Amino acid sequence: MMKSLIVLVAVVFCTVLAQLPRPCNSPSQWEGRFSRYDVSRNFTQYAEIAYDAVGRRVREREELAIGSTTDFYDVLRLFNERKEYRVNLRTRTCNVTAFTRPFIDVGLPANATFTDSFVIGLAGLPNEHVTAAIFEGSYEGGRYFGIVSTPDCIPLRFGYDSPTYGYEDTRYYDIKAGISDPGAFIPPSICSGR
Repeated sequence: MMKSLIVLVAVVFCTVLAQLPRPCNSPSQWEGRFSRYDVSRNFTQYAEIAYDAVGRRVREREELAIGSTTDFYDVLRLFNERKEYRVNLRTRTCNVTAFTRPFIDVGLPANATFTDSFVIGLAGLPNEHVTAAIFEGSYEGGRYFGIVSTPDCIPLRFGYDSPTYGYEDTRYYDIKAGISDPGAFIPPSICSGR
């Protein structure tokens, strides 16, 4: 009797553990929009984004509000080359700088820990809701959390807190798999020769 009870408890435990969401693979190339907040630096950013985890490249066309000042930029970050191209769209000036910040994949690392899940929208109605899963962990000397849709693993929100770079909280929306602009990761022509 006791042996049967132990086996039953072990089977139930393994069944429950197997049902917990595991880190999933987000699309490696996608486009969309985001809003980002950094309380420590008092900035808000809204942008269109082209994201390539394979080539470690990000292109953002952004509206950046720092305090009471707003500017518009076209930013290309090529992490493998450690370069950032930043064009101020108002003044038409280009700055090319060495970029030392690490590439942080918006997808979930394999060691991410599931913490919770929730539903956005009208639960139980087909095509009227999204189920989301929250994961957290540590990465590149900082802590992160990631919220992705399940089961397709589309990034919804990502937060990263690092002693070096502070805290950023990014919310993604209008995500489409793939990159529609083949020139998205070519440095802007205004920056040529730099």
